Amino acid sequence: MGKEEGIYARAADKLREKKHLLKGQWFFKSDACEVCSVNSKPGHQEYRDAIGQVLYNWTHYLIEPILEQRDKKYRFINRDFKVVRPGQTSSKFDMKWPVGADGSTYRFDESIIVTKGDVMGLGGEGNKGKSVFALDLVVANMDIHDVTLVLSENVQRLDERLSHFTWADIYKPNGDWKFEVLDAKGADEFIDIARNRKNNLIVFD
Repeated sequence: MGKEEGIYARAADKLREKKHLLKGQWFFKSDACEVCSVNSKPGHQEYRDAIGQVLYNWTHYLIEPILEQRDKKYRFINRDFKVVRPGQTSSKFDMKWPVGADGSTYRFDESIIVTKGDVMGLGGEGNKGKSVFALDLVVANMDIHDVTLVLSENVQRLDERLSHFTWADIYKPNGDWKFEVLDAKGADEFIDIARNRKNNLIVFD
């Protein structure tokens, strides 16, 4: 491929500048035109053609292609990968598990490794102890982590349920709980809470 000149050179430079908006996804020529502020007006036809030519050349005419093409879609080929080395993968979240009456942790601590950012779910039938397990998890970790308990139902029963945790001091000196409690409804609100509390242990019930 020869030297880039004229409107083709300007189109190529603009695509390089806006590359970050298209990386990591499949896109059409129209998407490339849009990020380069080229529209469908007749006066922009030569710019659209130039962008199309850049996409074609970057796909077919380079020794190391910049783009991959499937039908009418393109994708920037990523050659800049992070090399992971020993000692760089440790992100274990030191979480305590609820303890049963016999002092065991139901072997969760032996079989599950929790890392920062993990999302875990506990499924089961209604009225089979899921909420109790959630409260146990909160109380077990309230002294070592910032804990947020998110309730989607039965908020009015929380004081009653917590009154049974007689073996733990769940209150701060000012009378507040040692954990945050929020009343929220729906998956979207749960996501909002998680987004704003990235370092917290968040328990949804």
